[in-house]
Amino acid sequence: MIRAHIGAYAEAADWGVPASLLYKTGPAQQIPITMSIDEQAKHLKAFRPNSLLIYPSNLAALASLFQKSGERLEGLAHIRTIGETLSPAVRALGQTVFGAPVADVYSSQEIGNAAIQCPKSGLYHMMAENLMVEVINDQGAPCGDGEVGRLVITDLHNFATPLVRYDLGDYAEVAGPCPCGRGLPTLRRILGRERNLVLLPDGRRHWPLVGFAEFRTVAPVVQY
Repeated sequence: MIRAHIGAYAEAADWGVPASLLYKTGPAQQIPITMSIDEQAKHLKAFRPNSLLIYPSNLAALASLFQKSGERLEGLAHIRTIGETLSPAVRALGQTVFGAPVADVYSSQEIGNAAIQCPKSGLYHMMAENLMVEVINDQGAPCGDGEVGRLVITDLHNFATPLVRYDLGDYAEVAGPCPCGRGLPTLRRILGRERNLVLLPDGRRHWPLVGFAEFRTVAPVVQY
């Protein structure tokens, strides 16, 4: 895993709880996001992970590095992205360069995992067993299939610090029943935060993905 809360590089005998309580896992590698992309790549090649947990922007930077060098990350079978909006371009780049499927997870520090991508359809299954996930329009009414609205979440099992209709500031598109047969409600897309929203004069909303993809066309930016 490559995450913001990791202070220093470390390796462990297993994945830790809760995974280690349910299964016998392999070893784990923890890489701080403050480490340079070259150093990250060096550690990953030495460790040869089967599964990689990473932010989309970090995935894009690593994939660009491996694409340029022509090297492979041997043994990688699964990539899971968290924390940021995953664009189709970054998903395609990661899958092409690393030869592994990219599955996105919608989560937050306050509530944990809220929606996980279905391996069959690509829709996001909402974790309705322990969360009430609502997508509402500007009038506070529920959105239907294909409509985009604001996410508000109620944590059903957090008795110490309850979150009731907690507004994360995120927008998502509602989807219909998943063809996989699971009965969980679904989302088609996670569009991004309200702070990144551009409201056009005709009333349409747009979440532009700008920044890191074009930085190197302006200057030889290595890390930011």
